[in-house]
Amino acid sequence: MPKGKLTPEGEVISAYGAAMVASFQVLINCLEESDALLPGQFPEALHVYMENGEEPNGRHDACDAP
Repeated sequence: MPKGKLTPEGEVISAYGAAMVASFQVLINCLEESDALLPGQFPEALHVYMENGEEPNGRHDACDAP
């Protein structure tokens, strides 16, 4: 893929992704500061979910919900 200037759509997608990451990090920090989430608890829980939540066909258990 050639490197260079993003298309307008690419810029929007990139900005949206950056905003989502930043807002999610703020949420995690707030939960940790209020002791609703232990420091490091979320990354570990996410890792466990990603390791255990996938079926052999690559789908997550949530995909099978009715």
